[in-house]
Amino acid sequence: MQLADVQQRMTSALRTGKPDSCASLLVGGTAPATRLAVHARHHQGSLTRAIAERFPATAWLAGSALVADAAAAFVRIRPPARPCLAEY
Repeated sequence: MQLADVQQRMTSALRTGKPDSCASLLVGGTAPATRLAVHARHHQGSLTRAIAERFPATAWLAGSALVADAAAAFVRIRPPARPCLAEY
């Protein structure tokens, strides 16, 4: 299996929250789905934070909760196409 294939399968699992696409990669330890869920939450939170931090004035005017919710929705609808968060 190529590295690109592994990365694609893991990315799919992180974005969907379903370990089906990478179940064979989650070896060792216990409760692989639970371990993947930790990474999925961190992935979602990091992307949401990256978007929300780009709009401090909007957060100040509209409220942090509204901007965080909008950023989370944006991340779900349009996940990054490139690995660089600064470009996202």
